[in-house]
Amino acid sequence: MDNLQIDNIDVILDPYRSGKVIVMLAEFKLTIKQYLEELIKSPVRSLADIIAFNNNNPDLVSSFYDHALPKKSNSQKNLAHCRTWLNQFTTSFGP
Repeated sequence: MDNLQIDNIDVILDPYRSGKVIVMLAEFKLTIKQYLEELIKSPVRSLADIIAFNNNNPDLVSSFYDHALPKKSNSQKNLAHCRTWLNQFTTSFGP
């Protein structure tokens, strides 16, 4: 096993080239939307609301929080494709 060769390992291990980042951002957008819709009482109902809140209240938002995640996630357009890919990926490994 010391000389194990895996084709395209550089692509597989790179989250940008493998597509993992796009899927993570899309999945975040889908799940945060679902979570916010289930809240009974909240002034924040969408990812856009979260971004606006963060922009309008920098003193209330932790400086350790990566504000790029919501913005990048909100820019994802082809969510159906990402959901299909994610479902195929997770079901291929079983429960």
